[in-house]
Amino acid sequence: MQAIAAAKKDIVAIYPYFSDDDLIDALIAAKKANPALRVRAVMPSCAEPSHDGSLYAVLNRETARRLLNGGVEVRWYAGGEVNGKAVNRFSHMKGMAIDGDRPRFVTAVSET
Repeated sequence: MQAIAAAKKDIVAIYPYFSDDDLIDALIAAKKANPALRVRAVMPSCAEPSHDGSLYAVLNRETARRLLNGGVEVRWYAGGEVNGKAVNRFSHMKGMAIDGDRPRFVTAVSET
């Protein structure tokens, strides 16, 4: 959280679920403290192909509303193409880049 608070230029955070209130609050606080700071949150536009997936999709939409109201840009990703056919993908990729620092990612992808 210290790195988020100290950001000067930009923050890009990508998570499958923005369920950590401390992280959400830190992103919003960083933007409010420095209006010139570009803060982007990236999350999946589709639900995870599991029993709880639709719950997380609803929670992400609520989190997106909170972030947008706090001045944070929200970007949704949907997937891509496989053999020329559009597919939705849910990604478990998690990572963050601050002030152009090399991003740190952990990833797993599920097709829906």
